[in-house]
Amino acid sequence: MNIDKLSKLGGCSAMRCARDPSIQFDAGICAECIWGSDNVTAASLQFAASTPQGSLLNTCDLASYVAPPVGPDLGITPNPDILGTPILKLA
Repeated sequence: MNIDKLSKLGGCSAMRCARDPSIQFDAGICAECIWGSDNVTAASLQFAASTPQGSLLNTCDLASYVAPPVGPDLGITPNPDILGTPILKLA
C-alpha cells in the first residue's frame, strides 16, 4: 500500500489514520510528501521514523538537503505577532 503525500492526505494525523490499519494487514508503507518547505520535510521524516520497522518501504531521503530537527516536534517556533489571534484554542 502506498500511504504517501502527507499534504494530500491532510497532515500527520490523517496519514497516521491511514497507516495504522494498513500495518495491521501487513501492508508496506511508502511515506513521502511533495517537495515542500523544511517543515514539510521534517514532518515527513518524523512520520517515516514513527512507522514500525519492517513496515516502511521507503521515504524520500531529503535529509541531505534539510536536516530533521532533534526532538519530538518539527523544530519551529511560530511568531504569534505575525499569526494574529487564534481562531481556536485547544484545552
